[in-house]
Amino acid sequence: MDIKTADRLASLRRASGLSQEELADKLGVSRQAVSKWERNESSPDTDNLIELSKIYNVSLDELLFGEQIPQSDAKDDECERDGKKVSVNGDEITVSDEDGTRTYSKEKTIRTMKNEKKVGQIIGVYTLAVVIAYLILGFTLGGDGWGKWWFLFITIPIPSSIVTAILRKRVVEFIYPCFAAAVYCAIGTLAGIWHPTWVIFVTIPAFYTIAGIIDHARHTDDFDAVINAIDK
Repeated sequence: MDIKTADRLASLRRASGLSQEELADKLGVSRQAVSKWERNESSPDTDNLIELSKIYNVSLDELLFGEQIPQSDAKDDECERDGKKVSVNGDEITVSDEDGTRTYSKEKTIRTMKNEKKVGQIIGVYTLAVVIAYLILGFTLGGDGWGKWWFLFITIPIPSSIVTAILRKRVVEFIYPCFAAAVYCAIGTLAGIWHPTWVIFVTIPAFYTIAGIIDHARHTDDFDAVINAIDK
């Protein structure tokens, strides 16, 4: 994003009668983030650009380039990444690559992208909780705390993978090997039973076999190509 685009964002906001704080509330971001956009110190991600175009009632082309394209030829956004060409037109997102052209619902795709952002937030919050819990256990229990509860760090990817599996309706998204390792280490360090609890690792192939069958049987829309192609 260049300085002209930053100035355009500020002008559109003022023309809409919004303060930076009011706009930030509408977008769910901080006032400082809006200020940085308008000073060209950072750029809004794809989600926020789309929301800004809706708030200001302009196309993304007008928002970013100040160009108003005739409606018949207008496209909200278009980009190319990793060999995929992504075009946003009205309520549809079209992805073209060597495998062909696929059209997705814009509303569902945006919702999926927002869900991906939520997963990232879950990872951050849970990681912080694990660190705090480990420090508290370490300082209160001493050697037992530091030496027995380290396995908590293995659990960090588990909550986000559960949420991802639910949102995408794909069982294979659950990081079962991480779960198995966490259970094994928990039983081993807390109860001292390392054998035969190692048998839990034998269930990993079984889990993915069953999960693959379930996911194959369930018909779902795959938005991964869109999420990977659009630069957030």
